Amino acid sequence: MDIHCRYCGEPWEHDSLHNMGERIGMDLEYFPAAERFKALGCKAFRPDTGRLREIAGLPSKPKHCTRASILPADMLRHIADSQDMSDYPEEWADPIEIEIMSEVAEEMFG
Repeated sequence: MDIHCRYCGEPWEHDSLHNMGERIGMDLEYFPAAERFKALGCKAFRPDTGRLREIAGLPSKPKHCTRASILPADMLRHIADSQDMSDYPEEWADPIEIEIMSEVAEEMFG
């Protein structure tokens, strides 16, 4: 199952949340990884570029994904909404499901 970046729409394998900590060099469990992904999108899977700030005793300032979007803006909004509504990544809507639901709603309500 894929989860999608709320900023660019890039798909990520849901199971990658289990080993995000290894990728970024931190001890990070599943739900904190999901929260990081919700906040930062794709950038969550990159090492924190604020390490020097952290070493200096300053809070790091990670920035969210700024890659070019591969999905329409309304689809990104629906992805973000589904992530905001649930803390469980298994419940986050997939763009294909969102598109199907939108088509059905359009047929039903015109």
